[in-house]
Amino acid sequence: MDFVKDALKLLELRSVSEEGNEEAVNFLIPLFEQMGAKLVLQQIPHSLPDHNKRQYNLLATFGDDLVDSRTRKGLLLTNHVDTCDPGNPADWTDLDGKPLEPREKEGWIRGLGAAAGKLDFLCKIAACQQFVGQEFREPVYLAATCGGTSLLQGSRYLIQSGAVNPRHVIVGAPTNLRLVSRQKMHSVWRVRVSFVSVERDANEFNAKIFISSKARGAHVSHAGSEQNAIANVLLFLDQIRGSPIPTKLFSLQGGASLSRVPDVATAGIVITSKDLDFIRDRFRSITSNHRQCGFEMRFGGTGDKGLRLLPEEVTPAIFRLRDELAGLNEELRMLSDPSFRWPESRAVISAVKQERDHMDFTLHCDVAPEFASGPQREEIEQEIKKRFRRVGEGSRTISVDARRVLAVPSFVTDPSSTFSRTLQADLQRVGVPSDFTSAETSCEAGFFAEKGYEVAVFGPGEDAGNLHAANEKVRVDDLMSAVRFYSRSIEAFCVRGI
Repeated sequence: MDFVKDALKLLELRSVSEEGNEEAVNFLIPLFEQMGAKLVLQQIPHSLPDHNKRQYNLLATFGDDLVDSRTRKGLLLTNHVDTCDPGNPADWTDLDGKPLEPREKEGWIRGLGAAAGKLDFLCKIAACQQFVGQEFREPVYLAATCGGTSLLQGSRYLIQSGAVNPRHVIVGAPTNLRLVSRQKMHSVWRVRVSFVSVERDANEFNAKIFISSKARGAHVSHAGSEQNAIANVLLFLDQIRGSPIPTKLFSLQGGASLSRVPDVATAGIVITSKDLDFIRDRFRSITSNHRQCGFEMRFGGTGDKGLRLLPEEVTPAIFRLRDELAGLNEELRMLSDPSFRWPESRAVISAVKQERDHMDFTLHCDVAPEFASGPQREEIEQEIKKRFRRVGEGSRTISVDARRVLAVPSFVTDPSSTFSRTLQADLQRVGVPSDFTSAETSCEAGFFAEKGYEVAVFGPGEDAGNLHAANEKVRVDDLMSAVRFYSRSIEAFCVRGI
């Protein structure tokens, strides 16, 4: 196995969550077949309208592949091998605007998915390769899953299918080679503003203007992600609300992959042609005061058929929704855990999608573990529903509701358990820090912990400023350290059978 060569080949394969991970899985199958692994391929059934049907989990087993639902045995090493959308290609300056043309240079591998999971899974394969032909007291399972950055979450299907019932689980994520024993609960909400769509003549509103913001894409749970392209566009619309010229909103769009804040968002408004000079001056003024927002403005005509304008009450409802989000965050900040780099719980809007008769906002909420279960979790969820329903109260033309569409549980693993202490000893032998830390982004580990599996999170690569961002990268030396760590874990739990 030529690790770097295989790594670059794997990164070349487009496996954006919504589009499917079939090509990545097809690349992995021959690697496992050469090692004599027993393979199970699961096609994940779903009805998500914006997802391709080519969604697969691949489970490879070394050793005893007989699964007993009453007996947990062996070690599961797992990653999702899909990626988020790469966003604006121009932001990938290290790759000349080509995120699917990865490079290895000066000890780093750069490309879409370099830190997100693909190469970490290759590390797990390389570790298993060292034990080909050996006897295992406990089986080794490797699972490449789909939908890790979408609502699909193939890891849930893997658990529910009963195809594997491990004693211990190590979930891959970029932790900078640190062991993670805690993560926040992460929930995703669809906040829908519904309205009656009416075809309206633009009349004197004969100038169409698109206001866009270009920002840096990032993981939705990272610090600063609330200052994204959608927030910037809303700031611009707020700045012109009090101006003397009348404006009407007809579109608002922004967002791509579920767990990534968008690098571009756009609002469409109409004004009268006589006010064009005023809006140009206003644009220059706003832009000069908010250069970090990357505002752009495009012009167009409304045409002979007019425009389908949004009802008058939609625009103020959008700003009330923004205000309710700010109020929610004031309450969430009090639910803090100092063990995290970003200790506060919080909520962020990551996408807005407009349809004929409604506008959907995607809301992400991260809650510290001690507040993420039982009555406290129920109280938080009721507060979210109450706040956003309040946006539509008293209106006869719009309604607003909030519905949770995904909940990734928090988890806390006992650092004094045999599992934890063995992992720490393995890391010490590899020569990297062995203390436990808390995850800044949530991953599939919560689903395994919820079912009672003992779980830890580990992987090469930096999280903040790297995961789901342009110029994603990982150090080759860190990948090799991960291979050595996984090898020692396999030797401890599956060869010696701790």
